[in-house]
Amino acid sequence: MSTLTDKQVSAFHTRFCPLASRLYRSALIVTGNRRRAEQLQVDIYLKAFVEYLHATSIPHFEYWLAPIVRECLDDYGFVNRQVRFEKEAVSQLEHVMLAKLVDCRNGKLRDQPLFTV
Repeated sequence: MSTLTDKQVSAFHTRFCPLASRLYRSALIVTGNRRRAEQLQVDIYLKAFVEYLHATSIPHFEYWLAPIVRECLDDYGFVNRQVRFEKEAVSQLEHVMLAKLVDCRNGKLRDQPLFTV
């Protein structure tokens, strides 16, 4: 993944950030649990980010994101299984992305790059 640029990450984050609080509220309603809602939101973010890197054009981000959200909700909402990303198994990149997501949800965006390649 050495071709990943800060510009790509920033572009995705800029599009995802306005939806973060709404996604969290929806996840909280579905899961009924804050920790699980946060994890669901992170999973949506990570899965969407990977898909974003492979997408050629995304004219309307919310419509593009909807199937990814549905897939993650299906994974979490009605299937009784272990949370996939336990704290000790989260990679450094995921920690950084999660910190940016928390900043986004709190209305704070850092001016530093998400990560360096």
